[in-house]
Amino acid sequence: MARMITQEQMGVVAGLTLITSLVQLLSDFGLNDSIAKFVSELRGREKDSSTYIFSAISFRAILILPLASVLFLFSNEISMFIFKASTFSSTIKLIAVDSVLVSFLPLLNNVLLGSVC
Repeated sequence: MARMITQEQMGVVAGLTLITSLVQLLSDFGLNDSIAKFVSELRGREKDSSTYIFSAISFRAILILPLASVLFLFSNEISMFIFKASTFSSTIKLIAVDSVLVSFLPLLNNVLLGSVC
């Protein structure tokens, strides 16, 4: 991909990836790793782990929704700050919506991992 796009476009891709990674990092709080441990322990004891799973998903939603809202609402300012142009504000809005969905994937993946082990 790097040979097919210009350096400016590669910088834009890197900046947008940085935004997505930052949102995921700020909303993690170690839940991705700990949920697999709790689910596998409770499964080994033959107890219900749904309260832990629901709590982790709720906590993640409480964290990610304000972050994504700020990203969505201030997309023009973020675009001006990072890219020195407001042309990428609609892309940042899409990343705000996508970051909500992407932030739940590692959590749910580790729930499945904990239930298998």
